[in-house]
Amino acid sequence: MGALRAGRALLGLSQEELASLAGLSRQILVRIEKGEQNVLVESIEKVRAALESGGVVFIDGGPDHGPGVAITRRPREPAPSHGPETV
Repeated sequence: MGALRAGRALLGLSQEELASLAGLSRQILVRIEKGEQNVLVESIEKVRAALESGGVVFIDGGPDHGPGVAITRRPREPAPSHGPETV
């Protein structure tokens, strides 16, 4: 469950913040991040969905590399115009 912890770090979230976004208790999130086996798959899916909604992308491992996470770039907002408006 290192990928979930890495995703949380990419977003700069505390365990409490991510647990709240996922609709879980902090204790459940701690168990997920520790890789405990007696955690409901539904709970893991909630954490993943919360991270993905924040822009985290999960990357599958391949023959030359392990799994990982990245964050999507958000489109830049246009710079505000400081000149006179034309109608």
